[in-house]
Amino acid sequence: MNYLLSVVFYIIGPQTPLKANPEEIISSGDVRLIAIKVENWTRKAAAGLARMKAKREVARQRKQEYYSLTFA
Repeated sequence: MNYLLSVVFYIIGPQTPLKANPEEIISSGDVRLIAIKVENWTRKAAAGLARMKAKREVARQRKQEYYSLTFA
């Protein structure tokens, strides 16, 4: 039973409880797991996009500062 819980925690993370009977054997294609996986993927993708945009903005500012000092 502990092995099954560790596998579920590995797949969906410990922060998201799965509402299921503890004795139930859950397959990896279960709709409940898929919904949680998709939610995690979208959250991670949004965080990655925000990081990428922040890096681009910093690079843009550095470029503006560099050229404004060089050719002023």
